[in-house]
Amino acid sequence: MAVDINSVYQKVLALANKEQRGYITPQEFNLLADKAQNEIYENYFHQLNIAQLKPKSIENESDTVETIRQKLDFFVTKEDLSISNSDGKALEFNPSVPSHRVIKIVDTVNNRQATKVEYSELHEILSNPLTAPTANRKVYVNLIANVGFQFYPIAGGTGTDDNYKIYYYRQPQAPSWPYIIVSGNALYNSAGNLAQDFELHTSEEENLVNRILMLAGLTIKQPAVQQSGAAMAQMNKQEQNS
Repeated sequence: MAVDINSVYQKVLALANKEQRGYITPQEFNLLADKAQNEIYENYFHQLNIAQLKPKSIENESDTVETIRQKLDFFVTKEDLSISNSDGKALEFNPSVPSHRVIKIVDTVNNRQATKVEYSELHEILSNPLTAPTANRKVYVNLIANVGFQFYPIAGGTGTDDNYKIYYYRQPQAPSWPYIIVSGNALYNSAGNLAQDFELHTSEEENLVNRILMLAGLTIKQPAVQQSGAAMAQMNKQEQNS
């Protein structure tokens, strides 16, 4: 599951240079490619929310929800948490990979999923005997700026008796088109495994090309390039929905 970075760049160049509309440098392309990939990735979650409100198809292959989840499955990451006791207040951890969206956190000691609660609700939850967390029913809140979490109930001692595993969607790696300069021209450098392909599903190649063209139209101040990318993106969307 990947989209070849060189294939996308060559298509973008061919379409942008049509009728001498402009040239997109490798540096510009890499920046725009990263932005385009992130926009498409972010849109998966929006599409998923909308699709879940629609009736499901009997055939999973044609079910929009299933299709989007298959595209997102590539980014699911699980990690053992690095736990420390924070002045006896709660347990904290920070994932080693930038966490985009947490799917679930599992207390591996009891093999039970911890429940996320809002910080504004925490006091009421902790003070009510009916909702107060227990060793078999733990809760957590996001720390400020979402850099980690705090778990309740508070573990005794150093907190080594608590262990968790987090499942989350990681951020896509930034794509990169490596190049060398030969006679003043930038040529694709396939040596040394320097290229970073797009991490999106292969079906997104045309979507990436169109989206990069739209972004490039603004960068090189060529409305024709932007309009061409927008028109092709609209055509591709209509074909997918037909």
